[in-house]
Amino acid sequence: QSDQPPPLPVAVALLHSDLKPENDLLYFRQQVLSKFDGKRLVADPSSSYDGDVIREFPYKQPYKAKRNVPNDHHKRVPTSMFLMADHPQPVALSASIEVTPRPNPSPRRFVTAYDVVSLVPSIPIHRLVGRPSIPDSWSEKQRAHFLEHPDDPRYRALAEEIAQEIDLRFSGDDIIKALAIKDYLEREGFYTRKERHAGVDDPAASFLFGSLRGYCVHFAHAAVHLLRSQGIAARVAVGYAVDNRMRGSGSAVIIMGDRAHAWPEIYVAGV
Repeated sequence: QSDQPPPLPVAVALLHSDLKPENDLLYFRQQVLSKFDGKRLVADPSSSYDGDVIREFPYKQPYKAKRNVPNDHHKRVPTSMFLMADHPQPVALSASIEVTPRPNPSPRRFVTAYDVVSLVPSIPIHRLVGRPSIPDSWSEKQRAHFLEHPDDPRYRALAEEIAQEIDLRFSGDDIIKALAIKDYLEREGFYTRKERHAGVDDPAASFLFGSLRGYCVHFAHAAVHLLRSQGIAARVAVGYAVDNRMRGSGSAVIIMGDRAHAWPEIYVAGV
């Protein structure tokens, strides 16, 4: 018998398009952590590097993300969002490119309502093999921003050890290296909320080079540091992960507070 109160709904998402997500998970992103401040990853206060993430609520006017993504790699998924709890930034199906105002149908029930257009990857990850993570057009500042990680040689050493297990035909491929790191963490890590790794300078290192027991925040940060050590541009996303099977045959998704999640994202050139 748990003493914890039951989780409360924080939002309702209404999908206006058929969507069968990979692994049956819907990722509703709110914020990204891409700046390494010397100790941990935090949201970039300058807004210079995460222009694909919309930070403003469309109370009076629409907002568009600063991005240029070829649509042949993505499917446009329109969604209506109805928030039942305050959030500092719009919650939207990853990755949103436009948010527009929508009349609140029930102000007593919903904090706010808005419409979203998201671009969801429409091709399997193996089709991206051979693409580099970082395009040649990036400046040195942009490269440094998305590659900076703790000055701890164990991250690079472990990532290179993981990379040695890759089939020689794909040696050095950024996508294959990223998948190898993902597989390692899934295989070796154990998910538990009992391990907090509190009171240390680098909780990700405490997790990765210690017990390998932790929860999504530890997995995501450890993955990003490993990826960055291999020259793969990465950041942590924060939001909610919802099992698509809970949607049933309808288009409405109820997002519960206990679905809060953090996950790693990588940049793929041209995608």
